[in-house]
Amino acid sequence: MRFGSHTAGVRRTTHAACAAALLSAVLVALPACGADGPEGDPDEVLASAQEQLDETTGVHITVSSDGLPDEVSGLVGAEGTLTSDPAFDGTVKLRYSGITADIPVISVDGVVYAQLPFTTGYDPIDPEEYGAPDPAQLLTAGAGISRWLASVIDVDQGDQVRDGPEVLTPYSGTLPGTVVADVIPGADDEATFEVTFTITEDGLLHEAEVSGPFYEGEQDVTYLVGLEDYGTQQTIQTP
Repeated sequence: MRFGSHTAGVRRTTHAACAAALLSAVLVALPACGADGPEGDPDEVLASAQEQLDETTGVHITVSSDGLPDEVSGLVGAEGTLTSDPAFDGTVKLRYSGITADIPVISVDGVVYAQLPFTTGYDPIDPEEYGAPDPAQLLTAGAGISRWLASVIDVDQGDQVRDGPEVLTPYSGTLPGTVVADVIPGADDEATFEVTFTITEDGLLHEAEVSGPFYEGEQDVTYLVGLEDYGTQQTIQTP
């Protein structure tokens, strides 16, 4: 009986040692995987991300905001498909005169069409009247978000993080207000804005988070722009 107990103890000890060794291997492997980030210094990484953004046929975009004062009329968020035509098909969430609404929007050939509340069809609008950009221009090569990547200064690389199976690398810096205002009307063009770009292992822009004085006389607001599904192809037509 003592022999059997000793054998069982050895087995338990062996199993525990194996489990500990496996856990150690996993913990060691995680930082190693995190090292597989974009190659090059920050300026090279962001230049490559800009090039890939300019060359893609389309992306799925999401925009969200944090800290937007209740009394402000402006952009709350957006979601839809952007193509390199440039064109956009999706929904823009706006706050106007105290009312927040999800507005179906199509932008094509330089004209923004919206299905405003209590209407049944799309009509041309001037998005700046609502404190919103022409969403199609966000993917215009050398403009929109692409220009953010080219204009950021004092860039620092942060610690890599995991988002599910993906390893992401943040790059933080500042943007001049003139560049930010080209994308989100109302931004103080004389101020500077804090920005963090999150780049995938493949060197693609995954997110851009921008914070600063977007609305005169109000607290700072943060906008988060997310991009995914690079290479999306969709024909967007005038409604």
